[in-house]
Amino acid sequence: MYSREAPRGQASGAERTFLFLGGDSHPKDASIGKILRAGLVRPGDRFLDQQELLDRYNGGAWTPKPAHRLAMLERALDDLGKAPERVVLLGRSSGARAATLLAADGVLWHRAGALVCLGYPFRHPNRPLKRQRFLHLFRVGLPTLLFQGNRDPYGGSRVADEHLLSPAIELEFIDAIHDLRLPPPAWEAVLDRIRRFLTENLRSAPTA
Repeated sequence: MYSREAPRGQASGAERTFLFLGGDSHPKDASIGKILRAGLVRPGDRFLDQQELLDRYNGGAWTPKPAHRLAMLERALDDLGKAPERVVLLGRSSGARAATLLAADGVLWHRAGALVCLGYPFRHPNRPLKRQRFLHLFRVGLPTLLFQGNRDPYGGSRVADEHLLSPAIELEFIDAIHDLRLPPPAWEAVLDRIRRFLTENLRSAPTA
């Protein structure tokens, strides 16, 4: 259902690597990583989901702290080596927060080609507002596509008016709450938009 592949016959250097960071509800939101893998990966691509990243770079242990996950992401990027322009970061909820910390770092953001966020946690609905959740978003330099549920208690349809976002961020609203339990046609629309975004923003790796 979500497995429609991108066009084949790509030139050399077109393979991509996807790194998916889930939210604090891990592993309950692992299904989102599976949907993204099935809908985006084509032959030759690599996809590392949250648990695979934890197993490789954090001894398999779950850590909710954004700084720790940012460090894990940096180790993964170190291993990938060349062709950072073909690396796609995927972040869901607090995983999106960790990925945007990298995307807002003037030294680090060039180590990936694009970022896709799903359900950014601008605020916790039951806690005081913390500015460190979102202040860095105006510095994001990496091409970023951000899907936000219009009924998300962590930041709904008013986030565009309430927060200063970088021009590098494309904000799109979907009819959803924070858990992103979308019907199949809605997921296919999201996946199609991501495919188009990647086609428009990922550069080809240089050939020798």
